[in-house]
Amino acid sequence: AGPYLVLEAWRFAFTEGTLSLLNDRWTEALPCLERAVELHRRADALNNLGVALKKASKSSGASSCFEEAEQLFPGYLDARLNRESKESFRVTVHPLRMQASRSDY
Repeated sequence: AGPYLVLEAWRFAFTEGTLSLLNDRWTEALPCLERAVELHRRADALNNLGVALKKASKSSGASSCFEEAEQLFPGYLDARLNRESKESFRVTVHPLRMQASRSDY
């Protein structure tokens, strides 16, 4: 699982899907991000999956991804903006930090 409680397979699927999405290859991003969500339901993967679904004109599926992302990570700006605006396609580039930072010890 690596040094954090995140499977390396999740990290690979999230990264591959995110890079495809950033290169406007959302059809390639969809299966990667679906796999990431299947492996570990996290707000960052749900947000990016929602963006890919939105680009695929599957707005109802996208909305549910954004809503769940906000429930898992309250105050998540990317998911909220993506849900509120049809023109917003905010991709979360790096996995959200779930561990406390050193300044929080």
